[in-house]
Amino acid sequence: MKKKTTIAITTQKGGCTKSTTTMITASIFHYLFEKKVAVVDYDNQSSISKVRKRELQVVNQSASVANAFIQQDIPVYEIVRANPEDKDALSVAEIASVFSDDVEYIFFDYPGIVTDKIVSDYKEMDAIIVPFTFSDLDFESSFDFIANLIEEWKVDPKLFSVFFTKVDRQLTNWKKLLEANRCTFDGLGIDRFETFIPHLKIFNNGLSDDSCNPKKKIDFLRSTILLPNMNELERSNYLYFAKELLEKLESIK
Repeated sequence: MKKKTTIAITTQKGGCTKSTTTMITASIFHYLFEKKVAVVDYDNQSSISKVRKRELQVVNQSASVANAFIQQDIPVYEIVRANPEDKDALSVAEIASVFSDDVEYIFFDYPGIVTDKIVSDYKEMDAIIVPFTFSDLDFESSFDFIANLIEEWKVDPKLFSVFFTKVDRQLTNWKKLLEANRCTFDGLGIDRFETFIPHLKIFNNGLSDDSCNPKKKIDFLRSTILLPNMNELERSNYLYFAKELLEKLESIK
């Protein structure tokens, strides 16, 4: 049986795009890279599960979206909603065994809290990816999270990396801030992504009735059932982020 690779894009700080990044990256892996994926939605807000539910409603209500869905001709990936704190919650290995053998990558979306069960899960992960923003409070919180992972909880995945997100390119000194933060992690010997995710309004755009209507097309980036427009994937840097992540994951197999 081929081993499934487990990935958590996670941090203890909310608002750092962990759910958005998990969703978009899983969709790129599945619909563009043709890698069979699954998503485990452990987040308290059930963000990814709710997006999937809304999208299936849009498919049933919108002819243009339904046509795009049919033309894509790729089955949707599985999203499992669960609570990691349930008394009978499964381990990461047990969850991986539930999915079909052809699933290659399983993305886990955790809540912005850390419990003994979640720490236990982290210890089983193949890859842990931590998002950082330029906000002092967010940066400090995520940095504390990394320190706890390494020093207190003794988490040692095959791949441990960080990336910068919500980078505001309207700031006159954004390049200097980015480079300074990169140097911080380079100095600590912590792996990081070259790709950063800019702050864009399109991140708020999900699939709607007009998303696939050529007469009044609304660009979308967040979707679990359709691959977003390639221009938007490039403009958001998520295409390059996903490529870089895939390369990192391939290197630890």
